[in-house]
Amino acid sequence: MMNTSLLPGIRSGVLVLSLLGLAAAPVQAQKDFKRSLPESTIFLASAPDLPTAIEQFKKTELYKIWGEEEVQDFLADALDMAKKQFHQLVAQGKAMYKQGSFPIDPDKLLTVRLHGASFALVDLAPPSQKSMPKVSLALCLDFGPSAGVIKGILGMGEGIYAAKAQNSPEMMGPIQEAKVGEIAYKSIIPPQVPFLSLNWGWVGSSLLIGTDKADFEGIASRMSAGEQGGLLASGLYKAVSQKTHALEASIEVFCNFSRVLDLSLKGFQMAAMQEPDLAAVDFEGVKRALDATGISSLKAFGLATGYEGKVGITRAFGLVPEGERKGFFAATGSKELVNMDRLKIIPKDASSFSLASLDGMKNIYRAVLAGIDAYNPKVGEMVKGRIQGFEQNLGFSIEKDLFRAFGPEVISYSMPLAGLGGAPEMGLLIACPNPKKTVEVLRKIGKLTGGSFDLVENETENGVFYALDIQLDTGGGMDPMAMIEPTLAFEKGFMIFSLSRADVQEARNRLAGNPKTSILDNPVFKALQGTIPEGVKTLTFNDTAANFSGIYGALSGVISFISIPPEVPIDLGLLPSETAFTKHLSGTLSFTRLDPKGYLYVSKGPFSGPMTYAALGVGAIGIITALGVRSNRMKARRFGK
Repeated sequence: MMNTSLLPGIRSGVLVLSLLGLAAAPVQAQKDFKRSLPESTIFLASAPDLPTAIEQFKKTELYKIWGEEEVQDFLADALDMAKKQFHQLVAQGKAMYKQGSFPIDPDKLLTVRLHGASFALVDLAPPSQKSMPKVSLALCLDFGPSAGVIKGILGMGEGIYAAKAQNSPEMMGPIQEAKVGEIAYKSIIPPQVPFLSLNWGWVGSSLLIGTDKADFEGIASRMSAGEQGGLLASGLYKAVSQKTHALEASIEVFCNFSRVLDLSLKGFQMAAMQEPDLAAVDFEGVKRALDATGISSLKAFGLATGYEGKVGITRAFGLVPEGERKGFFAATGSKELVNMDRLKIIPKDASSFSLASLDGMKNIYRAVLAGIDAYNPKVGEMVKGRIQGFEQNLGFSIEKDLFRAFGPEVISYSMPLAGLGGAPEMGLLIACPNPKKTVEVLRKIGKLTGGSFDLVENETENGVFYALDIQLDTGGGMDPMAMIEPTLAFEKGFMIFSLSRADVQEARNRLAGNPKTSILDNPVFKALQGTIPEGVKTLTFNDTAANFSGIYGALSGVISFISIPPEVPIDLGLLPSETAFTKHLSGTLSFTRLDPKGYLYVSKGPFSGPMTYAALGVGAIGIITALGVRSNRMKARRFGK
């Protein structure tokens, strides 16, 4: 007799593994879904063509790592064990299906393919005296030819639910059947939450799910009729998607930020009616503050990621029209651009660098005060008065000597990791026109912290250095500052910071002189240099292979000391060489540009594609799940017992 205690594990295991298999057919359903959403849709996340995304990923250099002989040898035993366990799982499922204790034929379950998926936050509305709250979500899942299998599974689930609902009608609403046009669908309205409903139905091979009946019917009707327009015709969506190339991407995200702000304010206003602590808030003043600080200048934003050739690409765009930029965006919206001549400062062997023109640093302080003034001029005057008194005690001006003391130029770089036992080689250079005043201000800030840090001046034949004397609690006998020597220096209008005096001196020499070599001579950067457009406000480069090599080399020594349980088929002696990875890794280039419509960010490199985001998402879900399981297993205890 088959052990039926394995049933839950078999069901979940077979279902998950089957959903991971993706077919290679083009998908139109998700575009139809987007056309059917209202123009006012708040949020959309869509992966419209999963099979094509998989095929594109298989053409990248990153995917070739999987085919490396060293990688296959290292994973061979683990893969073999996984295959055997999977086949055993399927065999058990088949036996249980024949006995009637498993509801689905595993062979059919393994044919399920998810072609595309989209999720939308269609609408939200807080409750009022005349209406209930509204929460309208919509989900579209296209299963292609395997939709029939999902229909069968869904039908079994509906039968189980209906039987339970008869026994507890006060908790579980009955399944209701209806039609909109030619589309038949079903609904459940929970008795205790009447403003929510669960609606589902099929439009071709797509399973459509929604939480608001009226919106669900509208979307289903438009999808069925093939109507044009909807969200794709929205001015905000078109402005963003044209910049992100969303319609060509493997994954896209869109957010109508104007609606998010509006709904947030309405939600707080409703909360104020119930919460006395919020009753004194002037929500019209909050609107004025959002406008003055520039937060309301952001109308919408979007992100799209996919593959171009052998690498991934991600584009993000914030829609902030030039004539409407205020506050923070007015501060960062100048035409001051990255100075490409600064590339000569960066060492040839740097594994990463960043250039930025952060002109907004000088004006952020004013934007904050403008927001307070806009909320309430009397409050603004009170805050300014307190700041003036505070500044008199400090002996310096917060705006002039802090916010306006640095920038706009910021340069940073780092060298490949040489090991875990030393200070990382790096340099940070920030434009600083008044070194003497900056040192004075930093020392005063140190005193305000109770002496937790100070600047110790050292005058040498190479110039003046300032060591950061940082006082940390060394409980346990370990001094975290033992391996590093944080140091400042000033040269040619820049403040230079690094974790060792030698690195500060190196940066100072490069800034003061004409170095023989620079990042311009780095072959990895040279291969990408021609792709840098004109007029960038930030520029970032990452030699992915060099950084991976440093990290992998440093960790390999640590990994060799890890004890692997005998039941885990992993032989650390077969750990792949770093070359098996690095020969498939190219450089990554990212930049930010400003145009009359807003801010565009572009990143192109081996890890800039959707599979990286998918892996991070799966990893995050796994960590959260593991933490949840662990917390549930922890025994409660009382302190002092």
